[in-house]
Amino acid sequence: MFIRRIIILISLFSLVVGLTAGITRAGEFNLLFYINQYHFLIMIGSFLGTLITLERVVTIENKVFHYLPLLNGSSLIFFLLNEPEIANLMLVLGGLILTLIFLYFLFSHNDLVHWLFLLSGIAYTLGMLVFYLDKDLFLSVRLLEMFLLITIIAERLELSKFIGISNFKKYILLLFLILSGFFLKINEIAYGVSIILIALWLMQNDIARINIKKSEPFRFRGIALMFGYFGLLINGLTIVLPKYSTYDLQIHSFFLGFVMNMIFAHISIILPAVLKVKIKENYFLNYTVLITFQIVLILRFLSTILFGSSFPHLALVNAIVLLLFFIVNLFSILSEKIHKSLQGPNV
Repeated sequence: MFIRRIIILISLFSLVVGLTAGITRAGEFNLLFYINQYHFLIMIGSFLGTLITLERVVTIENKVFHYLPLLNGSSLIFFLLNEPEIANLMLVLGGLILTLIFLYFLFSHNDLVHWLFLLSGIAYTLGMLVFYLDKDLFLSVRLLEMFLLITIIAERLELSKFIGISNFKKYILLLFLILSGFFLKINEIAYGVSIILIALWLMQNDIARINIKKSEPFRFRGIALMFGYFGLLINGLTIVLPKYSTYDLQIHSFFLGFVMNMIFAHISIILPAVLKVKIKENYFLNYTVLITFQIVLILRFLSTILFGSSFPHLALVNAIVLLLFFIVNLFSILSEKIHKSLQGPNV
């Protein structure tokens, strides 16, 4: 349990460093200026790579496996020491470990979902390896986008068993995913169209559509997921209509509009599962943070479209809102643990 807490702290500290590097890159201030060009590696690898690896290994009984996320997490130390090559190498090794973990689960569960998880691990490793060897930013980012997209689709399909989605619909989604992978670098329009189709499929068929009509905590998760799918739709549109888009809008519609909303939806599941503690969610604060995040994101995107750059300080506000969400959830966990300890063992 101790090592899980340490890894969670490393992952969250990576989030703080990654956001700081991103804000510096946006011109807000000059902290950690020497790593702002590696902002995407820290956010995807040091933060999300560590968290996703931990989420997978905690289900394995052998405690040795619980130390494996430290490979991704250790990259942060080397980024801070201004050793980006070593940090990048740690992320490549972390990707290989994650891929082997997915392969391990595939031997036990030989199904579509676990094949997708394996493909996501390969995409992660290739994305980190491409940047390590060639510094090809475009291809590296695209591969890392595929890593997150495939991971999220696999998780959504894993939950689809509760609503009985037909195999035909699943194969349609798989076709859209294959097309996105095929056109990854060879045709921007076709790639963007495939992303749009994936977003529309998720909006129409995912369990989020049902959860919105339920009570909490399902409603909050459903709303956050729908915001995420809308972010993915915007991402596809920015690729199909580059004339009306910018680099900031294209990149952050995916990583903020899509991925971060997925985290909003899942963090109240991930943290309790990893830390083995129940969480009493504060929905007023969660909704306040979630809605504020969407408003700031919309303002950021609109200012980018209309004026070619984001309004001052919107990147900073985005970062503050993200950190606030994690603080709120960690505080809920901490409050629950304190409450249980005060009750005593016999209660």
